[in-house]
Amino acid sequence: MWDPNCFHLSNQFTSEVFVGVEGVWRENGCEIVIVNVYASCERGRRRSMWEELREIKRVSNIAHWCIVGVISIV
Repeated sequence: MWDPNCFHLSNQFTSEVFVGVEGVWRENGCEIVIVNVYASCERGRRRSMWEELREIKRVSNIAHWCIVGVISIV
């Protein structure tokens, strides 16, 4: 999925609507969390997703987060 010479994976987490990886960007030694989301069109389910991610971030010791993906609002 990625070049292990660029990113060292230390942990991963998933749900029905996101996949997250934690690791170290080898070029500069920066710890980072990258989350790819595919959010529901339903407001309540999106809210639950953000609450779950917020809790994961709250207990994380990693300051740098990148959240990407599809956040649908219809």
